[in-house]
Amino acid sequence: MLQDMGGPDDLRPWLDRLGALPGVSMAKVHRQRRVARDDAEPGATLTFKASGHIQRYQLEVRRAHPLNLALVAMPAPERPAPRPLLFAQHIPEPLGSRLRDRDIDYVDLAGNCHLTGSQMLVHVEGRRLGRDEQLPRQRQREAGHQLLFALAARPELAAAPVRELARWAGVGKSAAAAMLERLVTSGTVAATTSGRRVLRRDQLIDRFTSAYLDHLRPRWLIGRYRPRERDLPVLEAAIAHTLGESGWAFGGAAAGHRLDPHYRGDQTVVHLTEPRPDFARQIHALPDQHGPLAVIRTPMPMAFDGPVKGAVHPLLVYAELLAAGDERAEEAAARLRERYLQGAP
Repeated sequence: MLQDMGGPDDLRPWLDRLGALPGVSMAKVHRQRRVARDDAEPGATLTFKASGHIQRYQLEVRRAHPLNLALVAMPAPERPAPRPLLFAQHIPEPLGSRLRDRDIDYVDLAGNCHLTGSQMLVHVEGRRLGRDEQLPRQRQREAGHQLLFALAARPELAAAPVRELARWAGVGKSAAAAMLERLVTSGTVAATTSGRRVLRRDQLIDRFTSAYLDHLRPRWLIGRYRPRERDLPVLEAAIAHTLGESGWAFGGAAAGHRLDPHYRGDQTVVHLTEPRPDFARQIHALPDQHGPLAVIRTPMPMAFDGPVKGAVHPLLVYAELLAAGDERAEEAAARLRERYLQGAP
């Protein structure tokens, strides 16, 4: 445990990881200016003692997860300025390698790190980030968005016990109760002696859609790929054969076409309940940030409770069609909303 700690509590998760390293005995953060943004925080220095030697770094904090690879554009260190040190939620090995190539040190919340300094070399890699290691504020916000989805997808869940609603949303009971209270206060959900009910489903749909496009989808995206197979029916059959009967479903245009055969497009989205590390290799797909296949880890049981086998819930399909950003996809999204997401309340 670090002693004589200076600096705010919002850096505590990283400082605790740093303090768990052998020989690290104290650290202090000097913040030059306060930055309100959620994803980056420049302008701070970190000093700590390791095995009797003082180490000094220029600190960069990136709270976004998953981390944008554009971060490797950080300038390489210039002497005699302090070395750059990156605090991030999770740094997978490909990104860690690129950071090390640029002589940039890092610490993440999973315990991966690379630190080089005076009489010091520490390197840990291969650790994955568990859900309980994500930043509390981000976990709370994500849980709220997931609850919006469950209520918008199935409004009758508002009257269900909080435990059941939390299970369908994939969140904790206390997080579900807190979000319900906020929705009641805002007038989106009514709470009466006869129980709770959704008053403004359209508002829930719009709020979730915005949250999914801006926050959830970027965080849950495992990766984009370019499959060797270009024929979409053949590709979909290969995906279904590889993934088996459960734990996954199509999203986006692939699911939209199953729900309403109006539009298919060239993009394919696959939602997984848990990551499948060998999936891309098994279907002969290569990583490509502009590839037509997106693989997303979706921790909401309700997402896989759609009316058509092999497709996620229409609300999730609706949100992803809007993410495609083209006129025909938006038209297909409007058709799905009218067919599956209208009606009382």
